[in-house]
Amino acid sequence: MVDRFTMEEGSLEELEETFNNQAFSDYYVVFLRLLVSAYMQKNAAFYADFIDEGRTINQFCETEVEPMARESDNIHIAALALAVGLPIGIENCQQSGELTRIEFPAQPPDSIGVDGFVGAEAGSPSGEAKMTGINSRSGPILSQSPPVTLLYRPGHYDILYSN
Repeated sequence: MVDRFTMEEGSLEELEETFNNQAFSDYYVVFLRLLVSAYMQKNAAFYADFIDEGRTINQFCETEVEPMARESDNIHIAALALAVGLPIGIENCQQSGELTRIEFPAQPPDSIGVDGFVGAEAGSPSGEAKMTGINSRSGPILSQSPPVTLLYRPGHYDILYSN
């Protein structure tokens, strides 16, 4: 299936149809949940301070990350961005109607300097540093929008597509 779309043999319409088919989409969600769980367990020392109720990171992943019936939270999305190396933006629609944005960087926190800058990207002709970090509408944190933006509604994330 993945080969079909990475080899450019499948159309965008076929990809959308596949992702909207519950039989296939659940497999992708399970895969991403297991990927996040593995990443968090591999980096247990970092995530330990975010886990409450005296649970270990393994217990947290078994009860909060891996099961399909559990809601994902910011910690899951942050770990996903780091696991796949892709920044993720979250648009959060508040009851007041206000839209807030959180951006999760694709670099681990120890690679972000005190000033919020990460070193130049590999292969960047300009050699300029890119600003990155987690933010909530107080200003730009990436030189461009993350390639993936999700809309958060309580208990659910939807992919937002730009025109």
